[in-house]
Amino acid sequence: MLSAKDAVSFVPAILVFFFGGLYILLFEQSVPDALRPLFGAFSLFVVVIVGGAIAIYRYPDAMRRLLGRLVGAVNRAAARLPLLPSLEEEELEERLANFTSSFGELAADRRTIVIASALATSAFIAQGTLLWLTLDAVGIDISVALAIFTVQVSLLASGLPLPGGSGGVEGTQVLMLVTIAGVASAPTITAVVLSRGLVFWTPIVLGSITLLVLGVDTVADEEIV
Repeated sequence: MLSAKDAVSFVPAILVFFFGGLYILLFEQSVPDALRPLFGAFSLFVVVIVGGAIAIYRYPDAMRRLLGRLVGAVNRAAARLPLLPSLEEEELEERLANFTSSFGELAADRRTIVIASALATSAFIAQGTLLWLTLDAVGIDISVALAIFTVQVSLLASGLPLPGGSGGVEGTQVLMLVTIAGVASAPTITAVVLSRGLVFWTPIVLGSITLLVLGVDTVADEEIV
């Protein structure tokens, strides 16, 4: 079922993917001409995804039937292949029903979704700007638009079975920058690890220490009582 967090992340991702992809396609000089059509295709794919989301919201019953046919075909194909998981028909239908109905539930509080999405967009832009600054610090000159786009695409790797996407996100950023912008790998790795450490690992370390201290204080208070 879609959560508010999913919807909040969906909006800035779409904005960055679409406008960032178009900007890189039309204006980014560091991108090789052979790769430019990929950004156009990616932006078109984003338009299709947005259209599908709107259709699910406007016509939930019809789209649920269509999705049921498509997902059911994929699920049956997966069941015939080794090592690929598949779902029972009842469970698949339940997940599709929850997925389509969640759009209506989220739309009931549009003001909160809009505000949270704006804040999430600002956070993604800040992460991309941080990557751009760390790259500049090691002598790599790319546009801030490419840095923001790279960060947003790399966050898709957080869905990998890794703790918080660690390794996958960083590897995707390095691969994209080296492939697209043709920058050197060694300083790129340094910049990516630094920016990712500030964004991801620093809050985890500080939060863990804070939680540990609060837990110790709570235990001490309980023992005194």
